[in-house]
Amino acid sequence: MPDHKHNTRIALWRGNIYGFLTEAFIRLPNEEFIQRITSPQMQTFLEQLQKLDHAKVRKGIGMARDFLNELGSENNHRIMEELAVDRTRLIRSAGKGKLRAPYEGLYKKKEDTHTIILSVKKFYKRMGIMPISYANDSPDFFCTELDFMKQLCLMEAEAQNGLSDIKTIEREFLNQHLGSWIGDYCSAAGETAKTGFYKGLLLILEGFVELEQSYDN
Repeated sequence: MPDHKHNTRIALWRGNIYGFLTEAFIRLPNEEFIQRITSPQMQTFLEQLQKLDHAKVRKGIGMARDFLNELGSENNHRIMEELAVDRTRLIRSAGKGKLRAPYEGLYKKKEDTHTIILSVKKFYKRMGIMPISYANDSPDFFCTELDFMKQLCLMEAEAQNGLSDIKTIEREFLNQHLGSWIGDYCSAAGETAKTGFYKGLLLILEGFVELEQSYDN
């Protein structure tokens, strides 16, 4: 018989990781952001994340933790500026240089952007989900797609019936959308990032999505 409690714990843990990645990229670095990433809770979360069996995830965690461990003796204002500039470079100013901004439509060569956005929106509508950044950004923005996966994981954890249907949607969305392009963005953005924090996050993101897709193969 299926171990429902175990499956619920796994779904919640996966949802927490998607949520962590969404928040880490979508939030502007400020005092609250610094306090959050340097908190004991964050250290505990990264220690748990370290247990995932993926080289990129482990390497990314090491880079992020090395950066965070150096913050104790640094000026928070300077660190906030450094992180803010790096985040803008990777996400909002990416299209101005060689790095393409993190929108699926900019990374799929065989499909036009309009078709991709329509397909993504169909997934959201099908599940009745409005992802966190959907109202302020394009449906194919990477944080929007990450938050959609987070909400699917939470739905999976709460599901009594139709669990296989939710898992099918997760697999389809990863293979057709998020997992089909995010690795290309992370690899390119990793070469552009200047801080160990965002370099590490990009590796964690890339490795975690690869790990997610491997579970379904």
